[in-house]
Amino acid sequence: QSGLVKIYRTLQRLEALIGRPESNRDSGRGRVFTGEEEDEFVRQFVAFMDDDMNTAGAVGLIFERVKEINRLMDEGADMPDGDLLKRLDNERSNLLAVADVLGILQADPDEFLDSIASSSDIDVEEVEKLIKERADARAGKDWARADAVRKTLQEIGVVIEDTPQGTKWRRATA
Repeated sequence: QSGLVKIYRTLQRLEALIGRPESNRDSGRGRVFTGEEEDEFVRQFVAFMDDDMNTAGAVGLIFERVKEINRLMDEGADMPDGDLLKRLDNERSNLLAVADVLGILQADPDEFLDSIASSSDIDVEEVEKLIKERADARAGKDWARADAVRKTLQEIGVVIEDTPQGTKWRRATA
């Protein structure tokens, strides 16, 4: 589950940066592999599958690609240029195409991550209250209180991330 969450978080980041694929065709789904693909990632995937269905190798390759996609997004986070956006879109298309062969990553990233979060025993209202309390403490420059609230959130299994759009949170295991 944690591996899928990592991949879906990457897909969610991609959607926030470059938008959703316009159609299944644009997402890479339903693509037929001939073994003569130009992309090295896709060629390696085909080689793993041709090697007696080496799914362990193929899944490992997917995780390597997810790591690379995250690195690209991190490096271009401030001002992604058109070339980077086009490359990320191509990377997503290839990732979804190979995942489709394995029958994974079929859900919408937001829906998948929401279903994971809703299956937890964390009290959402309490988390939101604590996040507001932390924001108020930070606004008042009460750093000790803000740190104490963050620690409390960690203890109940919540990870918070401060973003330009505000504080986001998720389950620690998700």
